[in-house]
Amino acid sequence: MDSSISNETSNHIMKAPQTHLAFYKELGVSPVHQDISDLGQHIDRRRSLYRSLGVLPKLIHKARVLEVAPGSGHNSLFIAACQPTNLTMVEPNPVGVQEIKELYAGFDLQHTMPKLVDSKLEDYQPDDTFDIVICEGWLGSAPHEHEMLAKLGSMVSPGGVLCVSLVSPIGLLANILRRLLTVQVTSGIDAQEHISLLKTAFAPHLNTLSDMSRPHEDWVIDNMINPAWYGVCLTPAMTVDVLGDTFDHYGFSPRMISDLRWYKSLYGDNRNFNAAFLDSFYCTAHNLLDHRKQADAQVSTHNRQIEDVCFDLLKKVMAFEFDGAGIEPVLKILETLKPMIQVVSPEVERAIVETQTLLDQTALRPEHIANMDRLTPLFGREMMYTSFTRES
Repeated sequence: MDSSISNETSNHIMKAPQTHLAFYKELGVSPVHQDISDLGQHIDRRRSLYRSLGVLPKLIHKARVLEVAPGSGHNSLFIAACQPTNLTMVEPNPVGVQEIKELYAGFDLQHTMPKLVDSKLEDYQPDDTFDIVICEGWLGSAPHEHEMLAKLGSMVSPGGVLCVSLVSPIGLLANILRRLLTVQVTSGIDAQEHISLLKTAFAPHLNTLSDMSRPHEDWVIDNMINPAWYGVCLTPAMTVDVLGDTFDHYGFSPRMISDLRWYKSLYGDNRNFNAAFLDSFYCTAHNLLDHRKQADAQVSTHNRQIEDVCFDLLKKVMAFEFDGAGIEPVLKILETLKPMIQVVSPEVERAIVETQTLLDQTALRPEHIANMDRLTPLFGREMMYTSFTRES
């Protein structure tokens, strides 16, 4: 694996004020639950995800599987139900560990019982490699987390598969705007009231997502309060940089990646699946802005510029929230971003304008946010998933 990081990637490395684990332990929570009241529907969702990644049930059956940071374990149920030879789960949050134990105690489908390892990935040293390694919703842009991504790669057997979640700041833009509004609306409010206030503000927004399977409270805690949220952006370019030539891109969700090259030409250096992956991703990355829309491909350089500016916006909002920086740098970045976004999504540009209008309010209240027209139904294709095969 390649331990060097390109200049382009290093410009976007962000260290959040706190880690997910420290924040979860401080609050005594594991805010990553899923609604599994309809277990069949939950299993179908996970089966569909892994199908996009090229990881079919028959490949999971009898495989050696490792999942790192499974949280409360809900998303692992599909893997367990495929009955791998063994399923190892590494989770350092004691609340998550206890909830996993309780979850599997009541799991009635035939399954492989996971081996729980109460440990941070940094301290985990397995005796052998795994056929499938999974890490969802944890790794981001911090240098240490890139090191952990490389460590995960080292645990994949040759010919095996690594599945990780990715986030581009392009898909995060709508929630960057919400986080900015959160900083304003909670200013001067007792921290104990934040969750209730923000649930009121954002419930109408979240209610537009008909297939949302996460409790509103968990979403508020993890996206609008959690300091580690600022470090969630692990982009495709970062992932390719970290994993290097040892891994080849394989599957992706959402299915926005195309490779029209003739298979007979894919030999030797011509294979280069990672370069084809990144070219395709950046030609369609504007589709991450709004989950309701699908637009034609465009020249990749414009989307790369949008990603750069969205990264800059994320940094400025973090500085505004935690470092005492004024809001002026944030507003300046928004002015830069608006004409770039307008070219690819006028609807998103109007949501930025609407957010700016609320930021001018002398006393911003939850009902102002709840009654927004443009931002309320706007959510990006925020979390993406990708798989890589270990080729050597």
